[in-house]
Amino acid sequence: MIPSARFNLRYTPTLVAVQTNRGSEEHILTIRLLIGIARKTKQELYIAIIDYQKAYDKVNRRKLIEKVDRKGCGTMFLMAMQRSMLSIGTIGNKQFQTPSGVKQGAVSRRHGRDGLYSTALQSSRMIYNPYQYPRSPPQRKLVRTHPCVVGLLVLAFIFILILLIWLAISWVMIQQLQSGLGEVAAAAAAAAATGSAAAANLAAAAANPAA
Repeated sequence: MIPSARFNLRYTPTLVAVQTNRGSEEHILTIRLLIGIARKTKQELYIAIIDYQKAYDKVNRRKLIEKVDRKGCGTMFLMAMQRSMLSIGTIGNKQFQTPSGVKQGAVSRRHGRDGLYSTALQSSRMIYNPYQYPRSPPQRKLVRTHPCVVGLLVLAFIFILILLIWLAISWVMIQQLQSGLGEVAAAAAAAAATGSAAAANLAAAAANPAA
């Protein structure tokens, strides 16, 4: 870390990667635990080892913007960030160009480092966070039906209804016709049977005239 009284008060020796004369290899167990948790919960895990001196003083800002852009971060946001980091200066002092490095201790420090990284990761994973870089939530689009389509649907419904009514009436008429034909056939059969009996009696009477 950058040696200063402010950072010594803010960061305690219990924090990761800020202990004096200790290397990052002592935190392998912590990294393995994080990897295990990420695998178990099926979440993406990003691990970065940053040399803060090089990050603040020597990083190429244009290449940083390009990498973040490839991650899927918004173009307008990146253009605004790039324009805000062209120069640096305080009241009463002359401004000078800063083509490299990330601002440290400035008001825009949060947006210059943490904001860029977190926004890039959120954009790449399509996460909507209403508390950081507000965006309009996705809205549902209403589908409007043309009046002609509505009219055609109504006509089709009426046609189907009339067709069903006609089929019902036709079925009732067919049933009545079948029952009427059955009665006529029965009456014809009875008449034929009666005629046959009468003919048989006449034949018997003709055969026995004496009787």
